[in-house]
Amino acid sequence: MGLMPGHVYRALYPCPLHGISEDDAIASIHRIFKNDAAPEDIAAIVIEPVQGEGGFYAATPAFMQRLRALCDEHGIMLIADEVQSGAGRTGTLFAMEQMGVAPDLTTFAKSIAGGFPLAGVTGRAEVMDAVAPGGLGGTYAGNRLPAWRRWKC
Repeated sequence: MGLMPGHVYRALYPCPLHGISEDDAIASIHRIFKNDAAPEDIAAIVIEPVQGEGGFYAATPAFMQRLRALCDEHGIMLIADEVQSGAGRTGTLFAMEQMGVAPDLTTFAKSIAGGFPLAGVTGRAEVMDAVAPGGLGGTYAGNRLPAWRRWKC
């Protein structure tokens, strides 16, 4: 097994431009439940509220509310990937604020640090408090700030 889990399933993202309705996207999740993995075996659904590299397509509040309800129904965590859409890029700090939905976890990075390797994750207290101290980490690569400090450039 590598760095990523072996069982990652991809569902459709609603995009009217490409003929994918919200119903199609939800149905694709139900197909995963039926054909690939039972809902009780799914730990989380990770979604970009605004797809970045996929063409800057934004999910609607109605879709995100349906997705939240589906996650709640099956005890699945909803994780919002706000790496590209966070930090005020959509008019609010996080795009999910405009969806009327609170994710269980939110990931963010890039624009929060002005080019430095900084990332973050925030979420519901019961989820965040379940991690042992020092259990979260990442973005360990070197960067300009410690180099500048070390060499007094």
